[in-house]
Amino acid sequence: MTLEFIKSEKGKEMLLVKGFLFYKHEEKKGITYWKCTQLPHGCKSRCSTENGEIKTQPGLHDHPADATNVEVRRRINVLKESARNTQDAPSQIVAAASVNMPKAVAGDFPTPLRLTRTIQKARVAATGAPRNPNSLNDLVLPVSYTKTLNGEDFLLFDSGTGADRVLLFSTETNLRTLSQCKHWYADGTFKASPPLFKQVFSIHGFKSGFTLPLVYGLL
Repeated sequence: MTLEFIKSEKGKEMLLVKGFLFYKHEEKKGITYWKCTQLPHGCKSRCSTENGEIKTQPGLHDHPADATNVEVRRRINVLKESARNTQDAPSQIVAAASVNMPKAVAGDFPTPLRLTRTIQKARVAATGAPRNPNSLNDLVLPVSYTKTLNGEDFLLFDSGTGADRVLLFSTETNLRTLSQCKHWYADGTFKASPPLFKQVFSIHGFKSGFTLPLVYGLL
């Protein structure tokens, strides 16, 4: 039969066999040996796999299979995969992972707040994003965060460390477009500003019947 794996909270593969989960114990000469995840509680069931198939069937377990736990893990795995491979909002990802969820599973499913944090952690791990700084002095932007996908400079101004730090984001292409616009519109907001900054502002240029967002700033 086809082997099914479910990842643990730490991202390690667990083998699912007949409703029971096993963790990898060791690998020798192409054979992988697995132990029941309930080993710390006394279950001694084991099995082995080779070339993508079960080589040795599991022994008897001293506990029942926990279908609810398995389904919760399956859905969280799907949620993490969506977090890594899409730009969907956390609320959308959580909603998709909750479709047709049995009541028993819903009772053990993490809260939306905890799931949102799980999504954020999965995205940080996938992108290698730096940790959130504790102060503006600690804020260091990796080079990859200062350029666009085509390699054009995106961070055009950084006032440097200090409580009044200002960051300006745009591109030379955007600035040329802005210079060709007869009308400019500026807007600022305090509510949507990221932590550590007081305000985010943007400059839009009106051209060819469209308003284009061309410059962003944090202060």
